[in-house]
This record gives sequence, C-alpha cells and structure tokens, in this order.
Amino acid sequence: MKKRDEKRIFMCSSVHVWSDTRIYFKEAKSLANKGFQVEFYALDFEGEKENIPNLEMHYLPALSRKERYQHMRVLLKAFEESEAKNFHFHDPELLLLAKKNQKKNMEMK
Repeated sequence: MKKRDEKRIFMCSSVHVWSDTRIYFKEAKSLANKGFQVEFYALDFEGEKENIPNLEMHYLPALSRKERYQHMRVLLKAFEESEAKNFHFHDPELLLLAKKNQKKNMEMK
C-alpha cells in the first residue's frame, strides 16, 4: 500500500470553478497558509491566478453536463497518484472516486 502524507490534502470539484469563494479562498488557501500541501483540482475560469506556496492548482476544462464524466478519468488518475492522506470532495458524484479506491484498500481520511 502506498505511503500517504498526513500534511498533504487532495481537493477536487468537477462542477465549481477554481475561484469559488467557499472552496478556494476559505479552504484551499487557508490550509496552504497553515503549512499543508494542497493539491486542488477545479474548473478553469477567467480571473487572476495567484501563485500560493503549498497550493498546487490543476485546472479542468469547462465541459457540458453530458461531457462532465470525462473529468472523472482525470481526477481518478490524479487521486490514485496523489500522496495525500486527506481528501475533500466538493461534489457528491466524486464520492465514487473514494468508493472505487476503497475497494483497492487505499488508506484515506
């Protein structure tokens, strides 16, 4: 089983833009400022993108509702490769990622 890092957090949303106030400003930036390594996946959107220490941004292309399932493949691969021990899923459909990896006996919180 892959060794997971307690100080690394994997956050993702396949529906919200990266600059969503609740997710980016109140959660991702706050955690990064407290010393956690944050991997954040969200939809790309116009706006000034900051370079924050400890915050690794990954931008997903905006897709139609019918095409959104394509994000699942990208997020699943990133989820499996991540060294994070803590995961934040901001959309209910992303819980399928956790379920899929639970079957692989993946250690997660």
